[in-house]
Amino acid sequence: MLPLDSFRAASPHPQDAMILDVARAVFSRLNIQPSPETLLWASAVPKSIFDGSAIEAIARGSTRSASSDECCIYRNAILLANSMRGRLEPEEWRPLITSSLVFHKKLRTRLIVRLIALSWAPLVILLVGFFFAFFVAAISGAPAWIALVFVPFLFLGGFLVEGI
Repeated sequence: MLPLDSFRAASPHPQDAMILDVARAVFSRLNIQPSPETLLWASAVPKSIFDGSAIEAIARGSTRSASSDECCIYRNAILLANSMRGRLEPEEWRPLITSSLVFHKKLRTRLIVRLIALSWAPLVILLVGFFFAFFVAAISGAPAWIALVFVPFLFLGGFLVEGI
């Protein structure tokens, strides 16, 4: 994980405390714990699989430009786009923070489950087919090498999983 200080792009703004209070109120209203402790104005935010970043880039800990229409929740901090500093009143941040929270904290679990199910299901099905063919071959007295017919499909399934 990247250290939080790597995203600090600007000195504190006079409205930071009020925006942080708005964010804490949103966290409390949505019943999400823990509440943020810090507000950072950043020009770059960590990449995420949900913003279309490649898994390899995420593994390297890469960043992307901070978008002005979202807030990023990272560890115990809220990262806001440096380009938006001073442009909105603290209460005007409420819908942006709320929508980001709903997406990242509430809908993210569903997306992760779908991603795992769609990417690993073909490989699991092929493995089950392989063992079923091996079992049928053993029971019927056919040569066990018949189960090896599934091996090319296992490799193909592995490539498909990596490509997703």
